[in-house]
Amino acid sequence: MVTTRLTNVADDFRSCAPHQLHLLDEDQSWDLFCDKVFGQESCPPEFEEVGKTIVRNCGALPLAIVVISGLLAKSNRTVEYWEYVANDTYEALNMGGDGLCFEILYLSYKHLPVHLKPCFLYMATFPEDTEIRISRLVKLWVAEGILKPTRSRSLEEIAEDNLKDLIDRNPIMIHSYGFSNKMKTCTIHDLLRDLSLREALKEKVLGVTMKHNLEKCSRIIDNKHRLITQRCSEEEKIKFSFAKLHRLRKVLKMGYVCSDEEIALLVNFRYIDFTRTMFKNLLDTLESVSMLWNLQTIAISGWESIDPPAEIWEMPQLRHLKRDVGNFYLPVPPSTNSENSRRDITVLKNLQTLYKIRSFRCTEEVVGRIPNLKKLGITYWQFLNCFGWDYFEVYNLALLHNLESLSLEGYEKNVLQNVCFPPSLKKLTLERCGGVCWDDLTMVGSLPRLEVLNLISNGYKRREWKSVEGQFLALKCLRIVNADVEEWIADGSHFPSLEKLQLEFVRYLKEIPCGIGEIPTLGSISLYFCSESANSSARKILEDQQNLGNSDLKVFAN
Repeated sequence: MVTTRLTNVADDFRSCAPHQLHLLDEDQSWDLFCDKVFGQESCPPEFEEVGKTIVRNCGALPLAIVVISGLLAKSNRTVEYWEYVANDTYEALNMGGDGLCFEILYLSYKHLPVHLKPCFLYMATFPEDTEIRISRLVKLWVAEGILKPTRSRSLEEIAEDNLKDLIDRNPIMIHSYGFSNKMKTCTIHDLLRDLSLREALKEKVLGVTMKHNLEKCSRIIDNKHRLITQRCSEEEKIKFSFAKLHRLRKVLKMGYVCSDEEIALLVNFRYIDFTRTMFKNLLDTLESVSMLWNLQTIAISGWESIDPPAEIWEMPQLRHLKRDVGNFYLPVPPSTNSENSRRDITVLKNLQTLYKIRSFRCTEEVVGRIPNLKKLGITYWQFLNCFGWDYFEVYNLALLHNLESLSLEGYEKNVLQNVCFPPSLKKLTLERCGGVCWDDLTMVGSLPRLEVLNLISNGYKRREWKSVEGQFLALKCLRIVNADVEEWIADGSHFPSLEKLQLEFVRYLKEIPCGIGEIPTLGSISLYFCSESANSSARKILEDQQNLGNSDLKVFAN
């Protein structure tokens, strides 16, 4: 038997599938603890409550449980001492067994390749027990400049490779997957996060300060590129950061309105996250947002009216402009009518994300200035009284040859009859697109690389969807939400690569076609708040497949 921290090493043996060790559940953790502390004896009742607190503090990590139980087994068995350990379990782990726990964990860090160490140390900037969104983590790594660039791959691709490498080495764990089986969120165990914090402080790449000593520590943090401020309000953090900002700091999460003088300090910033409700119209107050010429990511959330100025088109380093809640209006770029202005045009070659834009005009000029866009979100609503579809030229979306993800929200009619999709699309979300027929999806089905399709709250003219052979050849995930389809005619040849089928609030669908169960790649069928007849058909598909020896298919119906 061979044990290793590296998943790829285990895979290379190929004698059998490697056994992946997971964190223990609550019962397993308690059983391991009691076995190491009490042996064949049972835990005395007076120690049970505090003992379970200590076990919970170990975060289901077997190594931590073994070390802490070894310490308690050799110590005086008093409730007072156990309570002391429960109040500061991490310190006890560091002291117990001559720091054995952290010595063992340190080996995981010590043996990391040089290019992965900064990525691991950066995990200390996230609070304990944080579920970290991978898309945000990738943007932060890129903004911090801790990645080693190559000519053949983008920085985002390098960041994803580094993350997968860290996951294979097990200091970082996947917490959840998206609908397309793509990694969505990750976590780091509290002990490993504590290790990354200690090493980051030792390497002087991180500073930590508290509310009561914000001003006193300014000289200490002047040479730090990153600063964590704890136990103080967001406004106190940001105002202190502006007062003491080091010119090399690159990432800021902010939530109050700052002056133009303060903005001038951000000339080297690459990532700004505007999140708080107290923040309002900051971008509109700037004389020129293009003064932040290094800025790569602008992330906005909240329902306030926040629209970027036209200078956004003059920021060549910009990679991501996104809004998680609501939408924003993107102004048209400066006119390029004259010969001189055409020569001076700024092409945003690095721009990859625009999400979510209201009433976006897809003119040839605009599309030509964002040639490498990968993710786009657009919403159209309440405009046809003044404009027609021709005004928005949505057929020019086909010119975005690198576009992989498109979210199209069309409150107006006839969206699909006017839009043209680029063949590069891998993920498509159509939401509230009314006035179309299920037959209109043939243009979607012909997309050669489409892997994920989300159909949400769409009002279709007909209630029958007859799938066509030879379409949706690459589709892996199909999600239908709040649609009025009644009859769905399909067989196993219509979605030959389908892995996940998810139906939500599809109350009128009579049944799922039995041929769907014959798709060899299908792994799961999920139904939420659908008709009972649809639920029954899903269970029948599962029963038929089990009778044929297919034990891989899973069905969830409620």
